[in-house]
Formats: sequence, C-alpha cells, structure tokens
Amino acid sequence: MTNSSVDLYVTDGIQISVNIRPVGKTIKLNVRKSSTVADVKAEIAQKEGILMDDQILMYAGQQLEDNHILSQCDLRNDQTFQVLVRQVLTRMQSGVGIALRDSQMVQDQYIRNNDTLLPWDNIQFFVKTLEGKILTMVLKEWDTGKAIMDRLEEKLRIKGSLYFLCHRGRVLLPEDTLRGHGVESNSAVHIHLRNSAVVKPNEKKR
Repeated sequence: MTNSSVDLYVTDGIQISVNIRPVGKTIKLNVRKSSTVADVKAEIAQKEGILMDDQILMYAGQQLEDNHILSQCDLRNDQTFQVLVRQVLTRMQSGVGIALRDSQMVQDQYIRNNDTLLPWDNIQFFVKTLEGKILTMVLKEWDTGKAIMDRLEEKLRIKGSLYFLCHRGRVLLPEDTLRGHGVESNSAVHIHLRNSAVVKPNEKKR
C-alpha cells in the first residue's frame, strides 16, 4: 500500500453506527466518505444477512438512494443510520403464504373477497455450524429450510446432500417453512451430518 493510499484512508475513513430497527441491534461499520449507500448496504448484508434489496437506509429522517455518496450526507464520525427492512404482503392459500408482486394489479394476483393478507415478517435466527461457529441469518417467515441450505452453500460451500437441519430437536426439512416449523427470532438451527445419531430426515417426529 502506498503512502498516498494510506493518507487517503486516514482522511476519508469514518466510523458509523447502524441501527437495525426490526431486530433492535446496532452495529459499527468502518466506511469511507467516498463510499456509496449501496456499499454500506453490502456490508450490512455481509455482516447481518439482510439482503440489499430488503434494506431501506435512513439518515436524518431521509431515505438514502443506493447511488448517494456518504460525503453528500454531511456526515461526522459516529453518526447513526437507521435500517428498515421491507415487508412483503402475502396471500394465504392452503396454509402457505404466497408473496404479492409490487408490479401487478390486485385483480391479477387471484385475491378474492374476504381473503386475508398478512405482512411477510423477517426472522433473525442463528445457525450453529459443524465447527461450532454461529452464523446470523435473516429470512422471511415463509421461507423454507431450502432457503437456509442455499445460504449455507453460498457462505460455507457445503452441499445440502451432506447434512440436515434440526430445530429444537426436530428435523427441519427443505420444504418446511420457518413459521410452520416454529423457528422464531433469536432461536437456533443446528447442522448435523447425515451419519450423526440425531433423528434422520426420514425418521422425522410427527
């Protein structure tokens, strides 16, 4: 690293606080004033598992667009940003939540009179890996066990054929929804190798 790049980081670097309101958690990030809002969202996604598209970043009561530069926000050291998480409306069908699309008209999404629409809430939970590490994940309550496995493959490069998931002593199958299986905020999901002594998926308790 050259002296000029060191000088740039010293003068451009800043620490900010990010309050993630849905889970009541505040984290610290070291960023640059020349960074964009999208850069900040990417760091939040990496640290907290909240998808960039689900984040709404607020500062001083204003929503920030992804292409905004932090230096345009009149930032000082240790200023606090607020993160809101987008909610998706769902239509219940045979006990399954089906997400409604923002881009479609209501009549095009098979909504009938007296149908119930529910907000699709986010759940922050923890996954304990085979090595004993704890990963934080944020998913929708109608996401399935497969969504967890997809995230694990992305983060850990581990194939779903090698393990299965357990929550509170019960196997969490790929097709099980988090809500239907009782996965709540701050609860833990465990990874088990398929040759372990824990109840196997084909022996799932009823």
